[in-house]
Amino acid sequence: MASVPFEFAPPAQENIVALRIYESPDQAGPFVQIERVTNIGTYPTYISQYTTNAASSVDNWFGIAWEDEGGAISEMSDPIKVGVQTLVGEVVDRVMQRDVLLNRAVVTQEAEAVVEQYFSADPYTVEVAGVSYRILNGLVNLTLARSLLIRVFQSFSEAEQATIGLVTLKSSTSSSVRIREIDALITMAAGALGLNTSLVLQMEEIRPRATIVHLLEP
Repeated sequence: MASVPFEFAPPAQENIVALRIYESPDQAGPFVQIERVTNIGTYPTYISQYTTNAASSVDNWFGIAWEDEGGAISEMSDPIKVGVQTLVGEVVDRVMQRDVLLNRAVVTQEAEAVVEQYFSADPYTVEVAGVSYRILNGLVNLTLARSLLIRVFQSFSEAEQATIGLVTLKSSTSSSVRIREIDALITMAAGALGLNTSLVLQMEEIRPRATIVHLLEP
């Protein structure tokens, strides 16, 4: 058997009881479950890394899914293999380098939405190699700005207004300062991506699903 370390975005549901891991020699499948992990922590601090020792080969493709207490299983993640970096994973890594205090699961969800909207495609089908450094930087800064906005939303307390593009927020004085910084970050990202700030703020969230960010080298 082979050991394969995973890094993934934990789910946002409260009733998750297990992580299921799947393997196939072919990207198109069929996939076979090789492990069911129940030691996954508790909401909202589920595990985001795990090493399976049940893999047949590190050269195969792997996917994950989450199981809730009712026995329902989520859609399997897009399959990836060791050494294959997704664009979402690259964006998430770079955002976390800029602010290690952000919630990685939230950053992953925002990265998925940004990449999907910009490329009009499943975010896990866009290859890193085909993305220029300028576009990558814009995606990173936009994901960072959206993730920071969520953190600001969570910290509202007093009734001072601040405006970003089409969005009006009520926040404390310290949050307003932070919002102005985020506004500048959005403007910079929009410039790199060739978009206007109204459009980047209208980017919709995509439906959360099981997500592998990386298959790390053993």
